Amino acid sequence: HINYGVSEAHWRVLAQALDLTLRDILGEAYTHEVQQAWTMVYGFMSSIMIEGLRLAIKERDSLNLMLDHAMASTRSDASGREISDSSSQCSSAAFEPEAERLDGKVEVDVSRLPPPVQEDAPQMGLAPAELAPEGPEA
Repeated sequence: HINYGVSEAHWRVLAQALDLTLRDILGEAYTHEVQQAWTMVYGFMSSIMIEGLRLAIKERDSLNLMLDHAMASTRSDASGREISDSSSQCSSAAFEPEAERLDGKVEVDVSRLPPPVQEDAPQMGLAPAELAPEGPEA
């Protein structure tokens, strides 16, 4: 779900949507016991998905950090390194088209990475009790 931009806050909204949908579809068959069972299942499932989301965000952020570091190292190595004429002639013939196309830059496709999550955003771990709708029917 990370590739779709799902955040932790979406899981709470989905819990409410699921509750309302089941209530609408099942009608009188949507008893308190059925609601509690679905709340428990959803709480368990969403906690696993949220933990996976958190891990994926950490991996994505560490990958971005490594890429930034690697690109900075590559730039500093390229600016401070002398290449002999014979090495330069051999490598330039083999890589000239790519070097012209990239113009000395490293291309990384980050379009599939989701946007970073703000660190100050509230964390919303969902416990089964928090998923139950409020009101007289709960």
